[in-house]
Amino acid sequence: MSHSLIKIWIHAIFGTKAKSSLIKDTFESQWHTHIKNKLEKELDCKVRNINGTEDHFHILFLLSPNYSLKDIFQNIKGESSHWVNQSNFIKYKFAWQIGYVAYSVGESMVSKVDKYIGNQKEHHKKMSYKEEVDLFMKKYRLKIINRWNGCYVWGHYFFTHSWNCGLHILIFGFYQTWLKTRTMKGSS
Repeated sequence: MSHSLIKIWIHAIFGTKAKSSLIKDTFESQWHTHIKNKLEKELDCKVRNINGTEDHFHILFLLSPNYSLKDIFQNIKGESSHWVNQSNFIKYKFAWQIGYVAYSVGESMVSKVDKYIGNQKEHHKKMSYKEEVDLFMKKYRLKIINRWNGCYVWGHYFFTHSWNCGLHILIFGFYQTWLKTRTMKGSS
């Protein structure tokens, strides 16, 4: 085949620093539009849906073959924080939590995930953001495989827990291999 073909749907979740309730209805739709435009026009990612609550966003998008997830999230989170702070939507300095959650979504599940994201406000009347993350951990059978410097590692997902920042998630594809190598060498 002379062409590279890729179609990977990503369900992404990321929250505000310290899970603070800073995303207000008065500017949330503008923020969604801003992030959607950034993803589609600058990062070549077709967005199907963006929604969330006062402390986190969900995005369903097609991954661009031109950028890594790390680059996409670094760009979106950094630039959108700057945009919110420059727009003076809130009186405090806004920042996102460290890390993110990103799951691939099979084509047969795209409509279901799209509906789930669209129903976030109603969904979170029954379940907190932390409970939602815990549910995803259980649903995708992520288990603690090691603990290192106060951090927990579940498969290829890297979680930290601190009193100030809450539960943070960062995909770290090579981390598990690196940790095993250090453990085998007897490093701590």
